[in-house]
Amino acid sequence: MSCLSTLELFDFELVCKDSRERVLSYRRRAYNLELGLTKFVPSSHITAFRNLQNATGLVISGSFALQFLERSHFTASDLDLYVDHFNAIFVADFLASLGYVYRPRTLQQPHFEKDILEYTPKMDRTASEGYTDTALTGAYDFVLTADSTTIIQLMTAATNPVDVILSFHSSIVMNIITHSYAHALYPMETFQRRRALFFKTETDPKSFSG
Repeated sequence: MSCLSTLELFDFELVCKDSRERVLSYRRRAYNLELGLTKFVPSSHITAFRNLQNATGLVISGSFALQFLERSHFTASDLDLYVDHFNAIFVADFLASLGYVYRPRTLQQPHFEKDILEYTPKMDRTASEGYTDTALTGAYDFVLTADSTTIIQLMTAATNPVDVILSFHSSIVMNIITHSYAHALYPMETFQRRRALFFKTETDPKSFSG
């Protein structure tokens, strides 16, 4: 069933009782969030991570969320997490308990606890990174000490992390995974028509829509 699109799966599910059971069984296997997360979070800590999402409003986006909703193999080299700036310290503490260490970017403080008190300079969150306004207040890298190729990027928002996601440059990356649901803001364009919509912005007048 992996060759069927999301709409085709819905259609096949409506054929008969047997087809519905087959589709439901396939979905349980295909949409296996834990399978993808274990590259970044040990299976023994998945429940704690999901509880952290529930408590702080932390959401997953970026290439990981896209691959999850697309039912493709998890090849993302990093995990993009989004949370409001106030709750970032709690997420950082959790990552530290898993063996991640903060790796500051250019112009950032060497210690996360100090850097979180300052917003990332505007030059570090331009449209070239995929953000179109000041919804993003910080971008922080955490590297797994046991494997330096495993990276979690923690993005912080001035208010709600969804504000940052709504400011993305194109529709293809407007997908989020909360503690209980996965959402695609443009499912037809992204997964059925297989195309991205680019948005015009005040900060990037060269961008286009369509």
